[in-house]
Amino acid sequence: RVVNVQALLEKALEISGVPGNLEREFSPRDKKLVAQQAEIQTMEDKLERDTAVMSDEGRRKLERDIQSEKRDLKRASTEFREDVNIRKNELLAKIQKNVMAVIKVVAKDEKFDMIFGEGVVFGAARVDVTKSILGRYREMYGK
Repeated sequence: RVVNVQALLEKALEISGVPGNLEREFSPRDKKLVAQQAEIQTMEDKLERDTAVMSDEGRRKLERDIQSEKRDLKRASTEFREDVNIRKNELLAKIQKNVMAVIKVVAKDEKFDMIFGEGVVFGAARVDVTKSILGRYREMYGK
């Protein structure tokens, strides 16, 4: 029998609500980064607009503050991307484990000797068990 593992994983991610969970988990930090970027833009606008009337010391201080904020934003953005990727990988590993467990259950229940996932160039529709496995996944892990 043949299973389209990639399609199965994509559907399993949807069923498990991973995209929405990631959005809810990381949305507050994303909003904070957007606000930080807006604050930097406000500071840069002030520097451009008021540079002619600012004292040299005031201008230099604002330039240093802008550079410091940009460094902080870059660091926070990098950490954010890394944290999102780590969490995605954790969730994907869990989904992959669950998908493999379901494949084994279906194989045992249907008395299949072998299920191919990758490297199949052609398989007739009657040997494709992706839908069957997806249905079982929904039963076992759907919400």
